[in-house]
Amino acid sequence: MQSYSTARILGLAGAEICVTGCGCANANPAALAAGHRLYAEMSGHSPFGIKELSICRLELGRAGPRQGAAADISYMGFDQYQEGSASCRAARLLWGRMALGAAWRYTWWHIVRYGQRGGHSLELGLLHQCAPSFSWGAVIKELALGKNLQTPPDEFYSWQIGCRWSAGLPADCYLEYHRQSPWPARIRMAMEIKWKQILRLRWGWALEPSIFSFGFGIVQKKLRMDYAVSEHPDLGLTYGMTLCFCQETP
Repeated sequence: MQSYSTARILGLAGAEICVTGCGCANANPAALAAGHRLYAEMSGHSPFGIKELSICRLELGRAGPRQGAAADISYMGFDQYQEGSASCRAARLLWGRMALGAAWRYTWWHIVRYGQRGGHSLELGLLHQCAPSFSWGAVIKELALGKNLQTPPDEFYSWQIGCRWSAGLPADCYLEYHRQSPWPARIRMAMEIKWKQILRLRWGWALEPSIFSFGFGIVQKKLRMDYAVSEHPDLGLTYGMTLCFCQETP
């Protein structure tokens, strides 16, 4: 449920570690220490023709130049299966341009004939903006806190490391390495192009499994809409949309 939480991230094929600004909710928790904004985001994404796997999310937060905090809730479900989660995150700029962030998450599942279970997990993030044109970061997700007696030990933690560099003023390129136990490692590459202050174009590619995605964003004063489509070998085409209200703060 956490992957591709916004249409912007979906359009970048999941390359989320060094993405900052509006539309990167639930990505790297350390990104909350970059920018000056108070924001509210509503997101949803679903495979075409499979409405039972639709996911909806709501996030509220404040990102500041030195620290930030946010909270979100999300839900997916149909008659046989329901899943939901809630999290809160905080970030702090410690020294120079190095920011650290942490998130606590509670996730629950309900499966017909198998009952309900839930668990707590921790996420840790790092983001370092070495220069205006280059930054790098890392995230560890799904670190289980304690054990639920009704569930087996959680062995599905993941970690990611990536970088961003600017290919000229209007374009950002992203490269990311992602590993989630026990599945093979993934490489993600993406690009986002900005046209004036109105339009954003983005596309991305990931390996294992091979995924191609593209999308766009429209900015109008304090409102922003992102839309993306991604190809998946098992689920087919998946689309996502995010509406964001973003208020610049001092």
